[in-house]
Amino acid sequence: MFAIFLFLIFTFSAFRKITVLMLFITANYVFAFLKRKVPFSFVRKYLFGLEIIMICTVATSIAMGPKTGAVMGGLLMIVNYLAEGRSSEYFIVTILLYTIAGYAAYYYRSYDFIALGVLITSIYNFFAFIFSKLMGANTVTLLVFSAVNIASNILLFTIYGNFVLGLLS
Repeated sequence: MFAIFLFLIFTFSAFRKITVLMLFITANYVFAFLKRKVPFSFVRKYLFGLEIIMICTVATSIAMGPKTGAVMGGLLMIVNYLAEGRSSEYFIVTILLYTIAGYAAYYYRSYDFIALGVLITSIYNFFAFIFSKLMGANTVTLLVFSAVNIASNILLFTIYGNFVLGLLS
């Protein structure tokens, strides 16, 4: 059975891409779930901006188109909320912003993947800050989230970016 699965992955590009998307969803769930289980309140309090949603979303958009990128962006954010076992008043805002990021990334696919990922992450954080602040969020909390999110995405895109994009190419 496993041999048949490997044959399908290596023979059919569409099957491989679907498998990679499923791996992205699973990895996002596991990452968010484990982040919630970290026993240190410091990590939960100050490193809550850690995520792998953006790199998966941008890679999906570039490799598979704006609609698939948009769906993955929103879906991965929903999976993140489920895995962390939390709800948030920012639920709609974050899902919409990741959906827009996934849609928009495709149209800038001619740019360097790492630079594009960092740019889209920065734009996401800018709008997340504005909308969250309008909804009454604490400024310090937003600044910490943005700093951690941007810094971690710079590292993710720089270290793993081309590998992640290559999984879908």
